[in-house]
Amino acid sequence: MKRSRIFLSVGVLACMLVSLLIYVKMGIYAAVLLGGLISIVILSSLFFVLKYYLPDRRLRKFLNEEIRYNCERKGRCCYLWVELDKNDYDRIISHAKKNNMKEEIILKRGDRHWLVHKKGACVFLEAAEDGYTTCRVYDIRPTACRLYPMIPEGSKLRLDLECPCFSVKDGKSFQDYLQSQGVLGYVRRNWEEADRYIGKTGERFKR
Repeated sequence: MKRSRIFLSVGVLACMLVSLLIYVKMGIYAAVLLGGLISIVILSSLFFVLKYYLPDRRLRKFLNEEIRYNCERKGRCCYLWVELDKNDYDRIISHAKKNNMKEEIILKRGDRHWLVHKKGACVFLEAAEDGYTTCRVYDIRPTACRLYPMIPEGSKLRLDLECPCFSVKDGKSFQDYLQSQGVLGYVRRNWEEADRYIGKTGERFKR
């Protein structure tokens, strides 16, 4: 079971137990009112821990080279919604026209564009012969795909807590990974803590 589901399951059980105890001691009305209030506090706290605290703590470990990342082609990133910037959009549209692709691959919502999902996953996801996953547009994959397991949220980066590909010893460090994915420039331009971790000119990457 995924970590987030475990936390949420424990939280729901805790809420039910608290409400039951209040009901036994104080009656149904107290269970509904007081138990509901306590449940809101518990679930809100869990949301904060799962959404911000744990991902941020794991990101700091990655930044400080306490853990490393090694893609195992599990396809986890292919189940997340990927928003396209202008360069991503232009590359994929050009690729689609060149290869005479007829399927719907881009979803538009207002002035924003996303890769289409098919059966819950990215339209470009395919099963490889070795049993793992592969991407039909890997060479021109969007910036958000290259950043994974980091997920951009405005001027912040969030680490996917459910990604299974981190290790204390094996894999690439944060700085090596950015270089290998060609997203150093993007991170430097958009991440609010870029200067702190990679410098304005990327001195740390020249070691």
